[in-house]
Amino acid sequence: MSAVAEILADCDTYGIQLLPAGDDGLSIDAPRGALTPHLMERLKANKRELLATLRPEVDDPPIKPIVDGQFDHWIRLRRTDGGTSWIHPDHVVDDLEVIDPPDPCPECGSLLLWQSIVGNWRCQRCDPPKTAKRLHDVAKRLKMTAPHRARRTIGN
Repeated sequence: MSAVAEILADCDTYGIQLLPAGDDGLSIDAPRGALTPHLMERLKANKRELLATLRPEVDDPPIKPIVDGQFDHWIRLRRTDGGTSWIHPDHVVDDLEVIDPPDPCPECGSLLLWQSIVGNWRCQRCDPPKTAKRLHDVAKRLKMTAPHRARRTIGN
């Protein structure tokens, strides 16, 4: 592994972001205590190679402009978060079940919903699943503490 690859791996491990800044600068965004003096020395010593790795290639192909009517045959999908997605007809699978997402909460408008054990949709903010969570935790505890019973067959 090269020195630059090791530095980038270390930065990724400690949540440090490196970005090119200006013509010859390196911007470092790091959590408190993550940037050690040893790592700082390595960053300074390999700054040029890091900038060459982090900067996009100049010869990237230009982005093609969208032409009117180019996406007219695409299918518009409404996502559960209220956004819109588009799908090409060639990628539609006929045997998938289309599920309409539940409506947002009428009181707060939130889309953070949970489904009760009987299938009703509830708002996570207005009606958090306290009872359901408590029952789930009790069932989990009982499952963990209950002795496993062996099944016995009585023969003739």
